[in-house]
Amino acid sequence: TIVYSSAIQPQHRLLAAARARGFKCLRRGELLAEIAACKRLIAVVGSHGKTTTTGMIAHAARHCGVPLNYILGGLFNDSARAPSAYCESEWLVAEVDESDGTIDLFRPEVTVVLNLDWDHADRYSSAAMLDAAFGRLLARTRQRVLLCSEGDLSGRFNKTGTAEYLTFGERGDWRVAAQADGRLNLSGRFAPARIQPPPVGRFNQINGAAALAVLQLLTAEIKPDVLSSFTGMARRQTLLHRDATLTVVEDYAHHPTEIAALLECLRGMAPERRLVVVFQ
Repeated sequence: TIVYSSAIQPQHRLLAAARARGFKCLRRGELLAEIAACKRLIAVVGSHGKTTTTGMIAHAARHCGVPLNYILGGLFNDSARAPSAYCESEWLVAEVDESDGTIDLFRPEVTVVLNLDWDHADRYSSAAMLDAAFGRLLARTRQRVLLCSEGDLSGRFNKTGTAEYLTFGERGDWRVAAQADGRLNLSGRFAPARIQPPPVGRFNQINGAAALAVLQLLTAEIKPDVLSSFTGMARRQTLLHRDATLTVVEDYAHHPTEIAALLECLRGMAPERRLVVVFQ
C-alpha cells in the first residue's frame, strides 16, 4: 500500500507508476479512516486547534495513567515523544481533517467540535457546504458529540442521529472557568476541581476544556498539573530565539481567525514591544 499526502496530486508520476504495478494507493485520511474503523474513535474536528487539542488529550491520558491510542497531525515540542502511539486500549483519539473530504469516511464514537470557520474554498465553495460536511459527521457519531460553548455551534448543529449532544467551556455542560488566581475551576459534569492553567492564550483554555472533557469521559482522575505540564506542539507559538532586544516566534496560524487570535495573545504577553509579522 502506498500512502500519500493530499498535498500530492493524484496524477503524480510516482503514484501513476504505483497504480500501474497494482499497488493500493490511499490518501493519509483514507488510511486513518481504515485504522479508526478498528477502534472506538474520539474524533477531534474544527477549523482551528485540532492538533494542539489532540496532543493535549494524548498528553493528559498519559499523564493521568489512562491507556489511549493516538495519531496526531503534527509533532510534539518534546522531540522524544512520537506523534502516534499504539497500546491495547479500544480507544483511539485522532484529528479528522475536513480539507480533503476524507471527513466523510469516519464514524466516531465521540466527536469533539472546537469551532468552525469557512475554509478550504477549493473544496467547499460556500460556508453551508462545509457546515453540511460537519453535520454528516455528527449524524454518524455513535455515543457523544461535544460542542464548544463559545460561538454558535449549538445553534448551527441540531441534534441528529443517536449521539448525546453536550457542550464544554465557560458556559458548557463540562464547565471550565478561569479564576482570579489564574487557576481553572471545573464544575458541571466534571468532578469539582481546581487545576493549573494550560499554556498562555485564550484559545489554549478552550482547547484545554475539550481535552479535560474527553479525559473525564475516559473516567480518568484529573491531576492538578494535567494541562500546565503540556509542553505544546511544534510550530504553535514555538520560541526560536530570545535575547534582550529580539524574540522570534514561529506559528502555524494561516486562517484570519487564527492570525487574529495569535496576535491578540502576543500583544497580551508583551504589550509594550514592537510586533513585526513575516507571513510565509
